[in-house]
Amino acid sequence: MSSYNLSITSRVTSDSLGHIRSKNLIPGVLYGRGAESIMIAISATEFEKVYAQAGGNSLVELTSDGGEPVTALIYDVQRHPVTETVLHVDLYRVRMDEKIYADINLVFIGEAPAVKLLAGILVKQTELLEVVCLPRDLVHEIKVDLSVLDGFDKIIHAEDVALPEGLALAGDPKQVIVQVTAPSVAEEEKAAEGAATETATEVSKDAHAETTQGGETKKA
Repeated sequence: MSSYNLSITSRVTSDSLGHIRSKNLIPGVLYGRGAESIMIAISATEFEKVYAQAGGNSLVELTSDGGEPVTALIYDVQRHPVTETVLHVDLYRVRMDEKIYADINLVFIGEAPAVKLLAGILVKQTELLEVVCLPRDLVHEIKVDLSVLDGFDKIIHAEDVALPEGLALAGDPKQVIVQVTAPSVAEEEKAAEGAATETATEVSKDAHAETTQGGETKKA
């Protein structure tokens, strides 16, 4: 995996986050490997450029005035829900000879025959897979081939996903990743939900009618 460079500066907790952002800086924290957490600030322009090229689960070389370079992982990026401006960044220190755990995005490719030919419903149980690997072996995504789902009895478990070299599964190997549900089952579930809603509505109406008939209206 390629490594990218970022310049960081330390900051104190008394600094207002709004004041930091007003100077085109992103507040963040650097932690991990048993070392003390450090509050940092990063150029918003520089970070956006690097993140656009690298994406999540990427290694960066951090440099600061008078400090030794630090290799870190872009662990978490928080964005504003409306403007999508980066609000905060978590960076995790790593050593290239120590394995780390990471959640990798799953990309579903191909078409499930049970959907195309049998009108089944594709159900994705998760879009992340936890792996363990050396930092240099990290990838941005793992592909999951749906073409093996040729019947309603077929399920792709975590252990069935083909992992790139250097990655090992970290979670439950029997975790369900994706499957195809028979259309009759999907329709029955939908009908059951509709019936439950209708029943709840009728009960509410009956309760309201009883209250209206049994109660008295007082006039001032």
